[in-house]
Amino acid sequence: DELRALDPTNPVLAKVGSAELVSEWHKARHEIPMGSLNKAVSEDELRTWLTRCDELLAQDQVGSIASDLFVAEKLDGISIEVIYRDGKMVDAITRGDGEWGERITSNVARMKGVPSKIKDRHSMSVRGEIIVRVSDLKKYFPGVTSPRNMAAGASKRLDGQGAEHCTVLFYDVADHLNLPTEVEKFAFLRSLGFATPRTAHGSIEDVIALHQRYVTEI
Repeated sequence: DELRALDPTNPVLAKVGSAELVSEWHKARHEIPMGSLNKAVSEDELRTWLTRCDELLAQDQVGSIASDLFVAEKLDGISIEVIYRDGKMVDAITRGDGEWGERITSNVARMKGVPSKIKDRHSMSVRGEIIVRVSDLKKYFPGVTSPRNMAAGASKRLDGQGAEHCTVLFYDVADHLNLPTEVEKFAFLRSLGFATPRTAHGSIEDVIALHQRYVTEI
């Protein structure tokens, strides 16, 4: 408590006593289970995955997807489900174990990229990632070296301090809205005012080239 009063953004606070602090957030069940994502860590693994996808699609008499791939940035933050009812943001739940998470609605409501109201009146669940941008880390949390640790700490602070300097980038929306492609899904999210990661769309060769740009330039 003394450290928190002296230096409320100190990264030690994200570690010391965190289990006691976050236990006061209420638990809530996800409307849609939040599973983890598979990964490929080399070009060979990516091409093997694509070959397997095409084999399965061929069984269903569907053509190759090698020229129709969608890419979105993988974010290193804290996964969150945000729920809207009648156009209003009503709930925000951390990933937790995928079935149950912690309801941190009051903090998420203060974060950048999260509209309090949207023009679509459907009840919907959207999934995003809480991050702290490097620019915000330098400006508001001097001395902190890990954006991810800061996002984790600020998002779950019971007093909400620092949440306004977090950003949520959204990348998924409930299936019942019948958006058939990732291109349309992201266009829908952006049309409602949700912040999203950068995306691209093209062939397997375009994906490999883009990855190389991230390695060498971005």
